[in-house]
Amino acid sequence: MHWIPKAATSGATRRMLDMTGYSLEEIIGHSYLERTHEDDRDMRREKFNDALRGEPRSFESRYVARDGSVRFALVNSAPIIVDGQTTGVLGIAHDITEQKHERDRAARADKLRALGQLGLWRGPRFQQFAGRHPGPGAINPATGTVTRN
Repeated sequence: MHWIPKAATSGATRRMLDMTGYSLEEIIGHSYLERTHEDDRDMRREKFNDALRGEPRSFESRYVARDGSVRFALVNSAPIIVDGQTTGVLGIAHDITEQKHERDRAARADKLRALGQLGLWRGPRFQQFAGRHPGPGAINPATGTVTRN
């Protein structure tokens, strides 16, 4: 994807269209910020301005797909320099939603394992949430998923 300095998108790959669910017509001429999650917009503006100043950036950001789902992307942005002048920003985004969810599940499982190693596993509340004690719900420590009785 190539952004011109006013942050309007001037091109997109088929992969980017498939990733977001938007058509080319819905993207060309529109700002990338229209698809950026509102909580990430200030950060994205900063990264865009860094690239305009000649400073490439790599960062994670959330975006809103055409179906309304919030997805995660690893974004690499770099200045496009022609005859010594920055004429735009090249942005390349890779969807990392599934990897992000997997990292979150693993982190939750690690926390549960750490609690167990600290000896907190004996309490009925931890046993309940670790799935070893009957109660209104349980957390599977391996996956971090919650089941309700």
